[in-house]
Amino acid sequence: MANKDFRDLFDDVDDLMNEIEKEMQEMVRNFRKRGFPPNRSIIKGFTFGFGPQGEPLFSTFGDPLALDGPREPLIEQFIDKDTLRVICELPGVDKENIRLNATEDSMEISAETPERTYHAEFSLKEAVDPATSQATYKNGILEVRFKLRSNTNKGYHSIKIE
Repeated sequence: MANKDFRDLFDDVDDLMNEIEKEMQEMVRNFRKRGFPPNRSIIKGFTFGFGPQGEPLFSTFGDPLALDGPREPLIEQFIDKDTLRVICELPGVDKENIRLNATEDSMEISAETPERTYHAEFSLKEAVDPATSQATYKNGILEVRFKLRSNTNKGYHSIKIE
């Protein structure tokens, strides 16, 4: 990688960090305006990675700015040979409260209890065959495995958690 490429990457990271700082300042202003309850925890974070062509990818997760909206869980995706693994943190819910739906290029996760609500819709890193999905949930961690797509038909598929 040439020096110019490294400088460009660091410029992109600097831009992302500036966006995060602005977002955090706006959150603090909104919390002060709304009289945010002092004993309520707030979870907000980001993940950073690289796409297939080496472009930087940045995504956020956590509580929304609205006080009573659903949380966005931390989600990571890994490709292992012919499999896509989606790992999702959903603490405080039972597997019966989790709903999963997938197409070949996207996934939706939702869970609801009286204490917590989670929701996320996101694109998958690679096209998958949703009919091959397998999901497990243990100790607040949801793992969903898909076979990578091999000319399957595009369609919607509900996923059962084992």
